[in-house]
Amino acid sequence: MGYENEHRMHNSREQRIDDAIAELGLDSTVCRKLGDDECEEVVARVVDRFVDSSGTGRVWWERLRYRVLTVPEPEDVSHGLISGVLPRGVDRSVFFIPDRDDGFGNPVYVVAPQALDRILGETSGYEYYIVSMKLDWLVAVTDHNQLIKCSFSGDPE
Repeated sequence: MGYENEHRMHNSREQRIDDAIAELGLDSTVCRKLGDDECEEVVARVVDRFVDSSGTGRVWWERLRYRVLTVPEPEDVSHGLISGVLPRGVDRSVFFIPDRDDGFGNPVYVVAPQALDRILGETSGYEYYIVSMKLDWLVAVTDHNQLIKCSFSGDPE
């Protein structure tokens, strides 16, 4: 096992999420963690689509390149009810990408929005991104209590 894989296994944030998924009894039909290669591929596609590589910020939300709507984090979100603020019509799975602050690859989960509500209700205190499977929008929740919506095409509402 490589150093990065071994280090990822010991990340407490990722472990808390994995533990919450197990404790909630979420099966792979509503929540599935991608393997390392798939994670790298999804993250590369998301960064290529949404993040300005010439920017200077460390986190993605500081360097978003498309239409952005930033609002104070609604109380529902801080209590794990993210599905209510996702763009209209989202009923299928999304990519859930918790931010890693240790320089290693981000984990990626494919999860139904209602299952994500349950996961977030059990874990908190970190930045994360939710991205449509078609990569046409991204929602970020920051450690500054902000909710940021970014749309590749059209209105970020």
